Amino acid sequence: MDDVSESSLGLFSPERHITFNHLQAVFTMQGADWRSTVFYGVFHAQWGDVDVSAVCQYHIGEVKSVFEGPYKEYREASQRWGRYTGVVPNPRPGACITNFDRENGYNSSLQLPDATLNFAKKHPLMELRAEARPLMLSKGVNFTRIAVDRVSALDQRAYSILFIGTADGWLQRVAIVGSEAHVIEEIQLFDCAQPVDSLTISHTKKYLYIGSRSEVLQLPLANCSRYHSQPDCWLSRDPYCAWDSEGRACVRIDLHRGSMPTLTQDLMLERFNRGSKAKFDKPVSIPSPEHSRLRNVTVVVGSDLVLPCQLVSNMARPSWALNDRELLLSSDSDTSGPRFDRTLRALVIPQAGALQAGRYVCYSEEQGVKFQTERYQVAVVASAPVFMEARAPDASMGLFWVLVIALGVTCLVLLAGALYLRRRLKLALGKAGTSEMKPLESTLVYPITLPKETPSFVPSKMPTSSNNDEDRFWETGANYYYSDGSLKIVPGHATSSSPSTIPGQPLHSPSRLSLTNIRNSGANGYVRLSLSVAGEDRANGGMSAGGVGGVGGKLGIGARENDYTSPFKEELRRTLQQRSVLPDANPEESSV
Repeated sequence: MDDVSESSLGLFSPERHITFNHLQAVFTMQGADWRSTVFYGVFHAQWGDVDVSAVCQYHIGEVKSVFEGPYKEYREASQRWGRYTGVVPNPRPGACITNFDRENGYNSSLQLPDATLNFAKKHPLMELRAEARPLMLSKGVNFTRIAVDRVSALDQRAYSILFIGTADGWLQRVAIVGSEAHVIEEIQLFDCAQPVDSLTISHTKKYLYIGSRSEVLQLPLANCSRYHSQPDCWLSRDPYCAWDSEGRACVRIDLHRGSMPTLTQDLMLERFNRGSKAKFDKPVSIPSPEHSRLRNVTVVVGSDLVLPCQLVSNMARPSWALNDRELLLSSDSDTSGPRFDRTLRALVIPQAGALQAGRYVCYSEEQGVKFQTERYQVAVVASAPVFMEARAPDASMGLFWVLVIALGVTCLVLLAGALYLRRRLKLALGKAGTSEMKPLESTLVYPITLPKETPSFVPSKMPTSSNNDEDRFWETGANYYYSDGSLKIVPGHATSSSPSTIPGQPLHSPSRLSLTNIRNSGANGYVRLSLSVAGEDRANGGMSAGGVGGVGGKLGIGARENDYTSPFKEELRRTLQQRSVLPDANPEESSV
């Protein structure tokens, strides 16, 4: 067929009187040959304010018969389309090139005559439609994409599995069993609702790939391990899954490597007929820790009792037992008695009293088989409101311990930081104190005891021009002279002037002298002052400072030869008389 002719795909639901005209997606299922090709279409319609979606299948033979039928033509007089009753040219528009056409020289549609092309231009539509009934119909949902897989079950039949994506990010897995569409499961794909844009099946990797605007997901074609019991595995009616009696598990047939005779399926629910229900008369407990745990519930008299119950499938209906007796449920319209709220998926008992206390058990019943899902121990008290479930205190206590641990860790971190800062501060203060003491320490001059020398010079017998009371001071001042007659200068804090001052002024302070060499040398801690009679320094004002830095360093004082009555001498005598004890107790001070 070429694309010059068009046909409508009709879908009508006689039960709801809905005609689906909006085609959302199409999937082509290839068969053994072209005659077994099947098309699956997803349709959407608006029924009032409610979205309605449907899935239909069309065989290639039905579509071929439509294109071999009559054409439509547009009638100008009535301004409408009607059936064409005239002659159809040969080769036929919209038909494939046959061997008969090739014998007449038409090997492709590019070689068709003008009569055929003009007819196709004026008659693009076919009179008949490819009609079908919906395989499945869903209200309140908008289907967007579809992918189909063919599965061979244990009964050697091929079953179609539909993977349908929705506009709000859900995936429905549907099995076509006979003429019935059985929804196996519904999966929420994305955290944020967004439409499914693509569905692709990988038969080699056996995965389904789902694409949206922002994500691409990979899902297995089936998850048989979620069925924990034999009845649950059979009631799933999943052609991928079978119960392994040897391994006591629900497994995938295409991935099973064990013995095939140990696998059983019941897609048509033949084992659940009236004659074999006795095998499952006893309720089946699902081996799940969450469902097997008995939950304690306490309510106040007069309040509503709400007990959630999770059903194993959408096909199941709930049933309840109170103290091992079946609990009769009221209809949804009757709000005075116990009822099952499908919105809450819970048993609701209004104004609970003492008679409503006891042990409640919820069953998920499907095809005559009951699955025990929830157990509650209910206590009705007349005190103040308490927690409805025992799980709430557990959750709050867990949060409490998390906060306690977090606060403890924070305190330990702060304590460690404080200790670290305290240690760093101590080290910094210690270094600062050491650095401040070093300059002071470098200026200290400590007396060093020298070996005793044989006195060769007696100050008391120095020649003097006058013999007054001041000469007595020199007789008792042996400690102020070295053995060679040099005068001792004690370091201290005496004031001094610049070297250019006149003789007789105080000498420089030791703080301005280089005392480091004095300390590091072998001196005894004093500066020698030698009264020289040399006259070579008169040009410098009668003063020369020579040999102050080393051992036995001398400060030469120039004067006239044998002039002991100079003003400098008299000033020196008066200064020495003012000092009562030498050396000073503080070796850092000096004065003359």
